[in-house]
Amino acid sequence: MKAIIRNLFDNKVNTFSVPAGAAAAQAFADGALDSVYEIYHTPVAVGSDVVASYNSATIIGENLAGAKVYIDVNVKSTVSSEDIIGAVATKTFDGVKFDKVSIINFRQVTV
Repeated sequence: MKAIIRNLFDNKVNTFSVPAGAAAAQAFADGALDSVYEIYHTPVAVGSDVVASYNSATIIGENLAGAKVYIDVNVKSTVSSEDIIGAVATKTFDGVKFDKVSIINFRQVTV
């Protein structure tokens, strides 16, 4: 199992993984981190490693001050660009709140 910890410290977001489940990652974060953090984990393996097609996109998120973040994602072939925009709008990534979201380079990839 692996858990991802996003830690906001000194106005910077640090993301790292720990080879542990949710409870162990929570215990580590409680004992070692002084600032705000979030823990993400997958309790069991889900899905299949056999994929016929998927959608690839580049997301541009921008806050009201004009700071931008670019994120490349691969999503299920049934997910539209509107679904992606709805999922990330108003969220914060790398310290930038996505007040404005744009999708570039949205394409379907067939394996």
